[in-house]
Amino acid sequence: MSVPIRAVKSKIAESILKKNSIELFVYIEDEKLCHVYESIFHRLLDIPREQIEVTSLNSKTNSITQFEIWDKAPQSPNNTLFIVDRDFNHLLETNPNTCPESLHFLELERYTIENYLVEKNGVIQLIRTKVGKRPQEIEDHLEFDNWLESFYESFEELFILFGVAHKYKIKSNNGSHASNYIIKGGHLCNAANVDEYKISVEKFFVEKGMDFSTELHNVRYCFLSDDSLDYEKLSNGKYKLFSLLKYIKEKFNNTYDEEMSKSILAERMDLTSLTILKERYVEITRQSTSLN
Repeated sequence: MSVPIRAVKSKIAESILKKNSIELFVYIEDEKLCHVYESIFHRLLDIPREQIEVTSLNSKTNSITQFEIWDKAPQSPNNTLFIVDRDFNHLLETNPNTCPESLHFLELERYTIENYLVEKNGVIQLIRTKVGKRPQEIEDHLEFDNWLESFYESFEELFILFGVAHKYKIKSNNGSHASNYIIKGGHLCNAANVDEYKISVEKFFVEKGMDFSTELHNVRYCFLSDDSLDYEKLSNGKYKLFSLLKYIKEKFNNTYDEEMSKSILAERMDLTSLTILKERYVEITRQSTSLN
């Protein structure tokens, strides 16, 4: 969904009027995640929620456009941070969404914010909202690390196919809901659905006279780190969360709403992996102080 330029400029104008009463302005892509980012920054920075304003711009393209307008406006509040998902755009030879190099613009190191939310301590606390057991009992029964490893292995081929399709702008399913690829009644990837998708992607390379297996290797190589796949950059965190909630239902016989789970995880997770957000805020504050 595209945000009209007029609306984008209006958001900037509003922030200028509020800059003395708001401690931090945050712009993100997904409207459904505003409360998640608010909770994360509230906990990381110990700032009252009412002094954190999180606004959705609905896409990475809109976020870059908004930043460019903000950057040119002389009265724009310095206490502003734009955050976008990493996703697959770095695979494109010509990336239409190249992120600005600025303290005020941050591309996540993982695929999406959900990749960070699915963290063992937060998941245990999520389960405790419906299961009356001690954290250690839940952890022992959960076997989080085993689930995570099986998730990575099960979805690896699908995510590489998504990367190939995105790189060559083939009609891709990487925006499809995870339910389209999860085994019915289970929590892992449906191999038959992956095979069907693989055939549709391979057809593009056959028609172009290109080597499909070589491109699969090339995309996989892009995600190697010390000879191992960096699954958090490769895997879509929305799929990760969906698989987790299905797995929890199997293990504990309880159903957890997807959006509510994100809120609880943001409130209860270990924030170590997101210290980059605090560090960036500190840098912005330091810069603002030096300019005054």
